Amino acid sequence: MITCQRITIKRGGPMSDEKTMQKNQVSRRRFLQTIGVGAGALTLLNPVGLLRAQADETIRIGVLVPLLLDQGNSANRGAFIAKDEINRSTDKVLGRPLQLITADDQALPQVGAQQFTKLVTDQKALLVTGEFLDEVMLAIMPQIGRLGVPFVNTGSATPQTSQMVKGDYEQFKFYFRVMLNTEVLTEDTVAMAAALLKEKMGLTAMAILAEDGQFGRDYQKFMEEKLPSVGLSVAKGASLRFPLDNRDFGPFLAKITDSNAQAIIIAFAFNSGVGFVIEWASKAAHLPVVGINVAGQAFEYWKDTSGKVSSHLYADAATGATAVTPKTLPFFHSYVKRFKTRPIHPLFTGYTTYDAIYLIKEAIERIGTPPPPASDSSATASYRDQLVDALEKTDYVGTIGRIRFQGKNDRFPHDPMLKDAEGHTLVVPKWVQWLEKNDRGLVWPLSFLPSDVQQKLDEQWKAYRTGYQACSGAASCEAQDLKQLSQGLDTALGDNKETP
Repeated sequence: MITCQRITIKRGGPMSDEKTMQKNQVSRRRFLQTIGVGAGALTLLNPVGLLRAQADETIRIGVLVPLLLDQGNSANRGAFIAKDEINRSTDKVLGRPLQLITADDQALPQVGAQQFTKLVTDQKALLVTGEFLDEVMLAIMPQIGRLGVPFVNTGSATPQTSQMVKGDYEQFKFYFRVMLNTEVLTEDTVAMAAALLKEKMGLTAMAILAEDGQFGRDYQKFMEEKLPSVGLSVAKGASLRFPLDNRDFGPFLAKITDSNAQAIIIAFAFNSGVGFVIEWASKAAHLPVVGINVAGQAFEYWKDTSGKVSSHLYADAATGATAVTPKTLPFFHSYVKRFKTRPIHPLFTGYTTYDAIYLIKEAIERIGTPPPPASDSSATASYRDQLVDALEKTDYVGTIGRIRFQGKNDRFPHDPMLKDAEGHTLVVPKWVQWLEKNDRGLVWPLSFLPSDVQQKLDEQWKAYRTGYQACSGAASCEAQDLKQLSQGLDTALGDNKETP
């Protein structure tokens, strides 16, 4: 039997050298210049023209990610860890090894659509997983329907994709998502803000700062709609959007500090947020920051921001300190043992893409027969239809929780269920706080923590609330109070932290 080969050309597979990757990176600005415009050259990490025998004896899965971003590299690495674990097992997948073919979408919509087509038509991938930017995922959707190829999304959050499944099931039934969509993320943000910011910390007036991309616009819209329902207000003149490539956050922070905002809710997916964090530390350090900052999930973010990110609270899929399921920490330790270049700890896409490879494996095993030769297009099309049926039956405990997909008539078809029929939580965001000395710790939901730690965290939030009220609006006093909260949470979490 021919074994699965690693792809190691140009932009590098999962073990690529960091300097080589940086040299080949496409600038973030290029994404802005090419939305809806012509795309550049394609880069596949697998040469075209592999022997047909290899294609027939391996199960070929495409991995489509932006390799210029930490999010893309973490996803690719998570996929390769899963693939290697599976291929080392006795049974593999119905006796056949997996082969991954990684393609770089360069964070460009047209490139992503073209790369997806190449993975399917030239590389003969049975199905594809990955993605990150909403704009790229939306550009791929028509090709998914046209080619009839399953796609398991592990990084893009736009709810539009699941609504496309609902609106035209036969066309878009091939699309599935492992992570949560933007509307669900905002609902969770609002619930967290009501319970933590409002009830425990005594803060009720929010500023919103979101990037001006698909994700940021959706997040801002949903936040403005949902915050009032839990007794939280949006400070007048403090719901703001910034350009995707923005670096100067001074004017935005000035508007926020001139308002009555008591905390800032952010939405950063494409923008790294480093400039924001550094300017926040000098101009608005008295305002707690919570929300989505995907780059801020990287362990290197502490160094990127010179430690200024301390006290920020960001949503994540999992951490290396909390056993969300029995599979969370083993994956985390496998990742950090194997990879010594950035990102040295997995971002959310690492967890979700690792899980995606395994649930694809289970779907194939649920069918009971391996895929037909890629040269038999009719049989392959029929098998892909069977894969849709098998994926819809997914009930898989992964690193991020228990993954079951919603039905075609549910609120978000082929997105993860949040709770089962008995009300048990299946998949939920985990709120991770940057602490002192480059530590990160999960602080919400409290149910993931031991009861004694929960009590200690409550004491710290209570102390913050008392101190905040005593400050009577003095920014320097509030900043010191927030710093003390970060230090107190660090101590309260004890060993329940992700450390260097």
